[in-house]
Amino acid sequence: MRREAGPGARAGPHPEGPTLAKLRIAHIIVEVPWPPDKGGKVSFLHHLMELSGNPGITTRLVLLDADGDRARYADHFRGMGIDTAVFDRSLPHVNEGFIAGLRGFLSFIGSPKPRICRVRRNRAALEHIRSLMSEGLDAIVYEHISGWELVPPEVVGRIPVVCVTHNVETRVALDQFRFQRASSPLKVFFLGEYLKTLLYEKRMMRKITALISISGNDSEWYSASYPGAKVITTDEQIPERSSSWQGSASGKRLLFIGSHRYFPNLDALRWLAGSLMPALRRLDGGISLSVCGLSGEEAAALGLARDGIDYLGFLPEEDLAGLHCGCDLYVCPIRLGSGIKMKILDALSYGMPVAAVRQSLDGIHVEGPAASLDFGDPAGSARRIAMLLSDRAALGEMSVATLRSLEEYRRSRRRFDEAVMEAAGLGG
Repeated sequence: MRREAGPGARAGPHPEGPTLAKLRIAHIIVEVPWPPDKGGKVSFLHHLMELSGNPGITTRLVLLDADGDRARYADHFRGMGIDTAVFDRSLPHVNEGFIAGLRGFLSFIGSPKPRICRVRRNRAALEHIRSLMSEGLDAIVYEHISGWELVPPEVVGRIPVVCVTHNVETRVALDQFRFQRASSPLKVFFLGEYLKTLLYEKRMMRKITALISISGNDSEWYSASYPGAKVITTDEQIPERSSSWQGSASGKRLLFIGSHRYFPNLDALRWLAGSLMPALRRLDGGISLSVCGLSGEEAAALGLARDGIDYLGFLPEEDLAGLHCGCDLYVCPIRLGSGIKMKILDALSYGMPVAAVRQSLDGIHVEGPAASLDFGDPAGSARRIAMLLSDRAALGEMSVATLRSLEEYRRSRRRFDEAVMEAAGLGG
Protein backbone atom coordinates (compact mmCIF):
# COMPACT_ATOMS: atom_id res chain seq x y z
CA MET A 1 0.00 0.00 0.00
CA ARG A 2 1.27 3.47 -0.85
CA ARG A 3 1.42 5.99 2.00
CA GLU A 4 1.01 9.19 -0.11
CA ALA A 5 3.63 11.04 -2.12
CA GLY A 6 5.09 14.40 -1.35
CA PRO A 7 5.59 17.50 -3.47
CA GLY A 8 7.70 17.35 -6.60
CA ALA A 9 10.41 19.76 -5.50
CA ARG A 10 14.08 18.82 -5.14
CA ALA A 11 16.38 18.83 -2.12
CA GLY A 12 19.61 20.39 -1.03
CA PRO A 13 20.93 23.84 -0.30
CA HIS A 14 21.63 24.68 -3.93
CA PRO A 15 19.34 27.06 -5.82
CA GLU A 16 17.27 25.73 -8.68
CA GLY A 17 19.02 25.78 -12.03
CA PRO A 18 17.51 25.52 -15.49
CA THR A 19 14.91 22.75 -15.42
CA LEU A 20 16.00 21.20 -18.70
CA ALA A 21 19.58 20.79 -17.46
CA LYS A 22 18.59 18.64 -14.50
CA LEU A 23 18.89 14.88 -14.56
CA ARG A 24 15.89 13.05 -13.10
CA ILE A 25 16.90 10.05 -11.01
CA ALA A 26 14.67 7.72 -9.02
CA HIS A 27 16.43 6.70 -5.80
CA ILE A 28 14.97 3.50 -4.31
CA ILE A 29 15.84 2.80 -0.66
CA VAL A 30 14.52 -0.42 0.87
CA GLU A 31 14.22 1.09 4.37
CA VAL A 32 13.16 4.45 5.77
CA PRO A 33 16.56 5.86 6.80
CA TRP A 34 15.27 8.11 9.53
CA PRO A 35 16.17 8.21 12.34
CA PRO A 36 19.60 6.88 11.26
CA ASP A 37 19.99 4.53 14.22
CA LYS A 38 21.77 1.67 12.43
CA GLY A 39 24.80 1.46 10.17
CA GLY A 40 22.78 0.65 7.05
CA LYS A 41 20.41 3.54 7.59
CA VAL A 42 23.33 5.92 8.12
CA SER A 43 24.79 4.86 4.78
CA PHE A 44 21.41 5.16 3.01
CA LEU A 45 20.97 8.64 4.46
CA HIS A 46 24.42 9.82 3.42
CA HIS A 47 23.84 8.56 -0.12
CA LEU A 48 20.48 10.30 -0.33
CA MET A 49 21.88 13.60 0.93
CA GLU A 50 24.73 13.60 -1.57
CA LEU A 51 22.55 12.60 -4.52
CA SER A 52 19.69 14.99 -3.76
CA GLY A 53 22.15 17.76 -2.90
CA ASN A 54 23.71 17.72 -6.38
CA PRO A 55 22.43 20.87 -8.14
CA GLY A 56 22.24 19.05 -11.47
CA ILE A 57 19.96 16.25 -10.23
CA THR A 58 16.29 16.07 -9.32
CA THR A 59 15.80 13.11 -6.98
CA ARG A 60 12.54 11.16 -6.83
CA LEU A 61 12.75 9.19 -3.59
CA VAL A 62 10.98 5.82 -3.23
CA LEU A 63 11.10 4.27 0.25
CA LEU A 64 9.98 0.89 1.57
CA ASP A 65 8.95 0.70 5.22
CA ALA A 66 10.76 -2.57 5.87
CA ASP A 67 10.61 -2.09 9.65
CA GLY A 68 6.82 -1.63 9.52
CA ASP A 69 6.75 1.40 11.83
CA ARG A 70 8.66 4.18 10.07
CA ALA A 71 6.35 5.45 7.33
CA ARG A 72 5.67 8.64 9.29
CA TYR A 73 9.35 9.54 9.13
CA ALA A 74 9.09 9.97 5.37
CA ASP A 75 7.79 13.45 6.20
CA HIS A 76 11.34 14.29 7.29
CA PHE A 77 12.44 14.07 3.65
CA ARG A 78 9.33 15.78 2.31
CA GLY A 79 10.07 18.64 4.66
CA MET A 80 13.47 18.96 2.98
CA GLY A 81 11.74 19.34 -0.38
CA ILE A 82 12.50 15.83 -1.67
CA ASP A 83 9.70 14.23 -3.68
CA THR A 84 8.98 11.15 -1.55
CA ALA A 85 6.71 8.12 -1.73
CA VAL A 86 6.69 5.35 0.90
CA PHE A 87 5.29 1.82 0.65
CA ASP A 88 4.73 -1.20 2.90
CA ARG A 89 6.71 -4.45 2.87
CA SER A 90 4.83 -7.34 1.29
CA LEU A 91 5.23 -9.92 4.09
CA PRO A 92 4.86 -9.48 7.87
CA HIS A 93 7.77 -10.10 10.23
CA VAL A 94 7.92 -13.78 11.16
CA ASN A 95 7.92 -12.81 14.86
CA GLU A 96 4.48 -11.20 14.54
CA GLY A 97 2.71 -14.45 15.39
CA PHE A 98 1.84 -17.90 14.12
CA ILE A 99 0.16 -16.72 10.90
CA ALA A 100 3.08 -14.47 10.04
CA GLY A 101 5.49 -17.35 10.66
CA LEU A 102 3.38 -19.69 8.53
CA ARG A 103 3.30 -17.17 5.65
CA GLY A 104 7.06 -16.81 5.92
CA PHE A 105 7.52 -20.60 5.79
CA LEU A 106 5.20 -21.01 2.81
CA SER A 107 6.93 -18.18 0.94
CA PHE A 108 10.28 -19.87 1.60
CA ILE A 109 8.98 -23.16 0.19
CA GLY A 110 7.18 -21.65 -2.79
CA SER A 111 9.46 -18.85 -3.96
CA PRO A 112 12.81 -19.03 -5.78
CA LYS A 113 13.77 -15.66 -4.30
CA PRO A 114 15.63 -15.13 -1.00
CA ARG A 115 13.50 -13.78 1.83
CA ILE A 116 15.31 -10.43 1.98
CA CYS A 117 14.03 -9.84 -1.56
CA ARG A 118 10.57 -11.43 -1.29
CA VAL A 119 9.53 -9.17 1.59
CA ARG A 120 10.37 -6.04 -0.38
CA ARG A 121 8.26 -6.65 -3.47
CA ASN A 122 5.37 -4.19 -3.65
CA ARG A 123 3.00 -3.81 -6.61
CA ALA A 124 2.03 -0.25 -5.74
CA ALA A 125 5.69 0.77 -5.62
CA LEU A 126 6.26 -0.82 -9.04
CA GLU A 127 3.32 1.14 -10.46
CA HIS A 128 4.72 4.31 -8.91
CA ILE A 129 8.06 3.74 -10.64
CA ARG A 130 6.19 3.20 -13.90
CA SER A 131 4.42 6.53 -13.42
CA LEU A 132 7.77 8.23 -12.84
CA MET A 133 9.01 6.63 -16.06
CA SER A 134 6.05 8.06 -17.95
CA GLU A 135 6.94 11.51 -16.63
CA GLY A 136 10.56 11.03 -17.66
CA LEU A 137 13.51 9.49 -15.79
CA ASP A 138 17.17 9.50 -16.75
CA ALA A 139 18.20 6.67 -14.40
CA ILE A 140 17.12 4.43 -11.53
CA VAL A 141 19.44 3.86 -8.58
CA TYR A 142 18.44 1.29 -5.94
CA GLU A 143 20.08 0.48 -2.61
CA HIS A 144 20.67 -3.18 -1.64
CA ILE A 145 20.04 -6.06 -4.04
CA SER A 146 16.47 -6.37 -2.73
CA GLY A 147 15.71 -2.98 -4.30
CA TRP A 148 15.70 -4.85 -7.61
CA GLU A 149 12.22 -6.02 -6.62
CA LEU A 150 10.96 -2.46 -7.12
CA VAL A 151 12.41 -2.00 -10.61
CA PRO A 152 9.84 -2.76 -13.36
CA PRO A 153 11.25 -5.39 -15.77
CA GLU A 154 10.46 -3.30 -18.84
CA VAL A 155 12.82 -0.54 -17.65
CA VAL A 156 15.91 -2.66 -18.36
CA GLY A 157 17.60 -1.42 -21.52
CA ARG A 158 15.57 1.81 -21.67
CA ILE A 159 17.46 3.81 -19.06
CA PRO A 160 20.49 3.07 -16.84
CA VAL A 161 19.69 0.94 -13.77
CA VAL A 162 22.32 0.98 -11.03
CA CYS A 163 22.48 -1.27 -7.95
CA VAL A 164 24.21 0.00 -4.79
CA THR A 165 25.53 -2.78 -2.57
CA HIS A 166 26.51 -2.45 1.09
CA ASN A 167 27.62 -6.09 1.35
CA VAL A 168 28.13 -9.04 -0.94
CA GLU A 169 24.80 -10.61 -0.01
CA THR A 170 25.83 -14.03 -1.33
CA ARG A 171 28.77 -14.07 1.08
CA VAL A 172 26.58 -12.83 3.94
CA ALA A 173 24.07 -15.62 3.27
CA LEU A 174 26.87 -18.20 3.21
CA ASP A 175 28.25 -16.87 6.51
CA GLN A 176 24.78 -17.07 8.05
CA PHE A 177 24.49 -20.71 6.96
CA ARG A 178 27.91 -21.49 8.47
CA PHE A 179 27.02 -19.59 11.66
CA GLN A 180 24.21 -22.03 12.53
CA ARG A 181 24.99 -24.96 14.78
CA ALA A 182 25.07 -28.32 12.99
CA SER A 183 22.05 -29.53 14.98
CA SER A 184 19.95 -26.44 14.27
CA PRO A 185 16.91 -26.90 11.99
CA LEU A 186 17.71 -23.41 10.67
CA LYS A 187 20.75 -24.88 8.94
CA VAL A 188 18.57 -26.18 6.09
CA PHE A 189 16.68 -22.87 5.86
CA PHE A 190 19.86 -20.81 5.54
CA LEU A 191 21.36 -23.23 3.02
CA GLY A 192 18.27 -22.63 0.91
CA GLU A 193 18.59 -18.87 1.39
CA TYR A 194 22.23 -18.96 0.32
CA LEU A 195 21.47 -20.89 -2.88
CA LYS A 196 18.53 -18.60 -3.69
CA THR A 197 20.65 -15.49 -3.09
CA LEU A 198 23.41 -16.84 -5.33
CA LEU A 199 20.99 -17.43 -8.22
CA TYR A 200 19.15 -14.14 -7.64
CA GLU A 201 22.38 -12.15 -7.73
CA LYS A 202 23.54 -13.88 -10.94
CA ARG A 203 20.26 -13.05 -12.71
CA MET A 204 20.36 -9.45 -11.50
CA MET A 205 23.97 -8.86 -12.55
CA ARG A 206 23.12 -9.87 -16.13
CA LYS A 207 20.52 -7.11 -16.40
CA ILE A 208 21.73 -4.02 -14.53
CA THR A 209 23.82 -1.27 -16.10
CA ALA A 210 26.36 -1.05 -13.30
CA LEU A 211 26.98 -1.81 -9.64
CA ILE A 212 28.27 0.59 -6.99
CA SER A 213 29.93 -0.85 -3.88
CA ILE A 214 30.85 1.00 -0.70
CA SER A 215 33.86 -1.30 -0.22
CA GLY A 216 36.87 -1.64 -2.49
CA ASN A 217 37.25 -5.25 -1.36
CA ASP A 218 33.67 -6.02 -2.36
CA SER A 219 34.21 -4.27 -5.70
CA GLU A 220 37.15 -6.56 -6.38
CA TRP A 221 34.99 -9.59 -5.53
CA TYR A 222 32.22 -8.49 -7.92
CA SER A 223 34.70 -7.73 -10.71
CA ALA A 224 36.29 -11.16 -10.32
CA SER A 225 32.95 -12.98 -10.04
CA TYR A 226 31.28 -11.14 -12.94
CA PRO A 227 33.92 -10.36 -15.58
CA GLY A 228 32.78 -7.54 -17.83
CA ALA A 229 30.42 -6.03 -15.26
CA LYS A 230 30.77 -2.30 -14.65
CA VAL A 231 31.70 -1.98 -10.97
CA ILE A 232 32.30 1.39 -9.29
CA THR A 233 33.44 2.09 -5.73
CA THR A 234 32.10 4.99 -3.69
CA ASP A 235 33.80 6.19 -0.53
CA GLU A 236 31.51 6.43 2.47
CA GLN A 237 31.08 9.77 4.16
CA ILE A 238 32.85 10.06 7.52
CA PRO A 239 31.28 12.99 9.39
CA GLU A 240 33.26 15.76 11.00
CA ARG A 241 32.73 15.93 14.78
CA SER A 242 32.69 18.83 17.19
CA SER A 243 34.34 16.69 19.88
CA SER A 244 37.26 14.27 19.71
CA TRP A 245 38.67 11.31 21.60
CA GLN A 246 40.26 11.94 25.00
CA GLY A 247 40.01 8.57 26.77
CA SER A 248 39.03 7.77 30.34
CA ALA A 249 40.66 8.60 33.67
CA SER A 250 41.38 4.92 34.30
CA GLY A 251 42.83 4.29 30.84
CA LYS A 252 41.28 0.82 30.85
CA ARG A 253 37.87 1.20 29.25
CA LEU A 254 37.00 -0.60 26.00
CA LEU A 255 33.97 0.04 23.77
CA PHE A 256 31.91 -2.03 21.34
CA ILE A 257 28.64 -0.96 19.66
CA GLY A 258 26.32 -3.45 17.98
CA SER A 259 22.98 -5.17 18.37
CA HIS A 260 22.80 -8.93 18.93
CA ARG A 261 19.95 -9.08 16.38
CA TYR A 262 22.48 -9.05 13.52
CA PHE A 263 24.37 -12.36 13.49
CA PRO A 264 27.90 -10.97 12.81
CA ASN A 265 27.47 -8.80 15.92
CA LEU A 266 26.25 -11.75 17.98
CA ASP A 267 29.24 -13.79 16.85
CA ALA A 268 31.51 -10.92 17.94
CA LEU A 269 29.73 -10.50 21.28
CA ARG A 270 30.07 -14.19 22.11
CA TRP A 271 33.82 -13.96 21.53
CA LEU A 272 34.19 -10.73 23.50
CA ALA A 273 32.24 -12.11 26.49
CA GLY A 274 33.40 -15.69 26.35
CA SER A 275 37.04 -15.38 25.27
CA LEU A 276 38.61 -11.93 25.16
CA MET A 277 37.30 -10.34 28.35
CA PRO A 278 38.06 -13.31 30.63
CA ALA A 279 41.61 -13.37 29.22
CA LEU A 280 41.97 -9.61 29.67
CA ARG A 281 40.64 -9.68 33.22
CA ARG A 282 43.19 -12.35 34.14
CA LEU A 283 45.91 -9.92 33.02
CA ASP A 284 44.35 -6.83 34.61
CA GLY A 285 41.14 -6.94 36.65
CA GLY A 286 40.62 -3.22 36.11
CA ILE A 287 39.94 -3.48 32.37
CA SER A 288 36.26 -3.06 31.50
CA LEU A 289 34.12 -3.19 28.36
CA SER A 290 31.10 -0.99 27.62
CA VAL A 291 28.67 -2.47 25.09
CA CYS A 292 25.96 -0.37 23.47
CA GLY A 293 23.17 -2.07 21.53
CA LEU A 294 21.74 -4.57 24.00
CA SER A 295 20.63 -4.38 27.62
CA GLY A 296 21.87 -6.30 30.64
CA GLU A 297 18.67 -8.38 30.62
CA GLU A 298 19.14 -9.30 26.95
CA ALA A 299 22.81 -10.15 27.57
CA ALA A 300 21.88 -12.41 30.51
CA ALA A 301 19.27 -14.22 28.39
CA LEU A 302 21.93 -14.87 25.75
CA GLY A 303 24.49 -16.05 28.29
CA LEU A 304 26.71 -13.01 27.68
CA ALA A 305 26.75 -11.52 31.19
CA ARG A 306 30.31 -11.35 32.56
CA ASP A 307 32.23 -9.42 35.20
CA GLY A 308 33.74 -6.30 33.71
CA ILE A 309 31.16 -5.91 30.91
CA ASP A 310 28.58 -3.14 31.16
CA TYR A 311 25.62 -3.53 28.77
CA LEU A 312 24.09 -0.09 28.15
CA GLY A 313 21.19 -0.81 25.79
CA PHE A 314 20.43 1.65 22.98
CA LEU A 315 21.62 5.19 23.59
CA PRO A 316 20.88 8.52 21.87
CA GLU A 317 23.44 10.05 19.53
CA GLU A 318 24.70 12.56 22.08
CA ASP A 319 25.49 9.77 24.54
CA LEU A 320 27.30 7.80 21.85
CA ALA A 321 29.54 10.80 21.27
CA GLY A 322 30.44 10.78 24.97
CA LEU A 323 31.25 7.07 24.84
CA HIS A 324 33.50 7.43 21.80
CA CYS A 325 35.37 10.31 23.40
CA GLY A 326 35.47 8.88 26.92
CA CYS A 327 36.50 5.26 26.32
CA ASP A 328 40.12 4.34 25.59
CA LEU A 329 39.95 1.82 22.75
CA TYR A 330 37.25 0.64 20.34
CA VAL A 331 37.36 -3.14 19.79
CA CYS A 332 35.74 -4.72 16.73
CA PRO A 333 36.04 -8.51 16.38
CA ILE A 334 33.47 -8.80 13.54
CA ARG A 335 34.71 -11.50 11.18
CA LEU A 336 31.47 -12.37 9.33
CA GLY A 337 29.63 -10.50 6.60
CA SER A 338 31.28 -8.07 4.20
CA GLY A 339 31.11 -4.40 3.31
CA ILE A 340 32.35 -1.47 5.37
CA LYS A 341 31.89 -1.63 9.15
CA MET A 342 30.07 1.63 9.79
CA LYS A 343 30.73 1.32 13.54
CA ILE A 344 34.46 1.59 12.82
CA LEU A 345 33.94 4.68 10.66
CA ASP A 346 31.97 6.23 13.53
CA ALA A 347 34.79 5.52 15.97
CA LEU A 348 37.38 6.92 13.55
CA SER A 349 35.34 10.09 13.06
CA TYR A 350 36.12 10.98 16.68
CA GLY A 351 39.80 10.07 16.29
CA MET A 352 39.24 7.09 18.58
CA PRO A 353 41.91 4.36 18.56
CA VAL A 354 40.58 1.11 17.07
CA ALA A 355 41.71 -2.50 17.49
CA ALA A 356 40.01 -5.04 15.24
CA VAL A 357 40.24 -8.37 13.48
CA ARG A 358 41.60 -8.15 9.95
CA GLN A 359 38.18 -8.77 8.38
CA SER A 360 36.67 -5.74 10.13
CA LEU A 361 39.21 -3.45 8.49
CA ASP A 362 38.61 -4.65 4.91
CA GLY A 363 37.86 -1.70 2.65
CA ILE A 364 38.77 0.96 5.24
CA HIS A 365 41.52 3.21 3.92
CA VAL A 366 42.13 5.39 6.95
CA GLU A 367 45.32 5.16 8.97
CA GLY A 368 45.34 4.42 12.69
CA PRO A 369 43.37 1.19 13.30
CA ALA A 370 45.40 -1.84 14.38
CA ALA A 371 44.63 -5.45 13.42
CA SER A 372 45.31 -6.57 17.00
CA LEU A 373 42.50 -9.10 17.42
CA ASP A 374 42.59 -12.74 16.35
CA PHE A 375 39.56 -15.01 16.91
CA GLY A 376 41.80 -18.04 17.08
CA ASP A 377 44.11 -16.53 19.69
CA PRO A 378 42.15 -14.79 22.47
CA ALA A 379 45.12 -14.95 24.88
CA GLY A 380 47.43 -13.28 22.37
CA SER A 381 44.71 -10.73 21.53
CA ALA A 382 44.33 -9.97 25.25
CA ARG A 383 48.08 -9.40 25.63
CA ARG A 384 48.14 -6.99 22.69
CA ILE A 385 45.10 -5.06 23.97
CA ALA A 386 46.54 -4.85 27.50
CA MET A 387 49.81 -3.56 26.07
CA LEU A 388 48.00 -0.88 24.07
CA LEU A 389 46.00 0.23 27.09
CA SER A 390 49.18 0.51 29.14
CA ASP A 391 50.82 2.78 26.55
CA ARG A 392 48.94 6.07 26.49
CA ALA A 393 51.44 7.55 24.03
CA ALA A 394 50.77 4.75 21.52
CA LEU A 395 47.01 5.33 21.74
CA GLY A 396 47.59 9.04 21.23
CA GLU A 397 49.69 8.35 18.14
CA MET A 398 46.92 6.15 16.73
CA SER A 399 44.43 9.00 17.27
CA VAL A 400 46.67 11.61 15.65
CA ALA A 401 47.31 9.34 12.65
CA THR A 402 43.58 8.78 12.23
CA LEU A 403 42.66 12.47 12.35
CA ARG A 404 45.45 13.37 9.91
CA SER A 405 44.42 10.59 7.53
CA LEU A 406 40.77 11.66 7.70
CA GLU A 407 41.64 15.10 6.34
CA GLU A 408 43.12 13.55 3.19
CA TYR A 409 40.29 11.02 2.94
CA ARG A 410 37.65 13.75 2.94
CA ARG A 411 39.52 15.77 0.31
CA SER A 412 40.00 12.91 -2.14
CA ARG A 413 37.09 10.51 -1.64
CA ARG A 414 34.62 9.73 -4.43
CA ARG A 415 31.23 11.10 -3.43
CA PHE A 416 28.09 9.04 -3.98
CA ASP A 417 26.59 11.39 -6.56
CA GLU A 418 29.85 11.27 -8.54
CA ALA A 419 29.81 7.47 -8.44
CA VAL A 420 26.18 7.41 -9.65
CA MET A 421 26.97 9.69 -12.61
CA GLU A 422 29.90 7.50 -13.61
CA ALA A 423 28.01 4.23 -13.11
CA ALA A 424 25.01 5.43 -15.13
CA GLY A 425 27.20 6.95 -17.87
CA LEU A 426 25.59 10.35 -17.43
CA GLY A 427 28.78 12.39 -17.48
CA GLY A 428 29.32 15.34 -15.21
